[in-house]
Amino acid sequence: MTTVIATEPVAIKIFVAVEPSLVPFLQRAIDAARAVVTDRRWVRAIEKASLYLAELDTVAWHAETKTLLICSPQSGKTYEASATACQCGAFGKGNPCWHRAAARLIQRAYEAQAAEHVAAAEAARAARDAAMEAKLNRIKELRLLDVRFRHRKNPY
Repeated sequence: MTTVIATEPVAIKIFVAVEPSLVPFLQRAIDAARAVVTDRRWVRAIEKASLYLAELDTVAWHAETKTLLICSPQSGKTYEASATACQCGAFGKGNPCWHRAAARLIQRAYEAQAAEHVAAAEAARAARDAAMEAKLNRIKELRLLDVRFRHRKNPY
């Protein structure tokens, strides 16, 4: 029996399932892509990606590297794809593939979701600041009334 000891650290990518909360953002990304893409091959890739992405349980996302792990229903093979690269044969031949289209759509959806969360947090912070400012102004008004009341001549 041979024992092998690794002397170099091994990098492990952890892919996570795409959350159902991403679906509305994904639909917006698909609609936006359909509106601007004119290359017939990419249009077909986007349509195919949108069809397969409807079943989010067949894909997993790695946020740090922005790569998608996706099982192809046609071949049964699993590919790792990004917006710029894929392991499939179509990419190897220099053609657009739906795996890359899917990766880019998921990436755009996550970016839109993050932007919405930032905007919501900023709106909440602005509302909190406005409420605090209103409270401080009310305290100033009450203090001013108190000072005026104390300096008023007693009519009794």
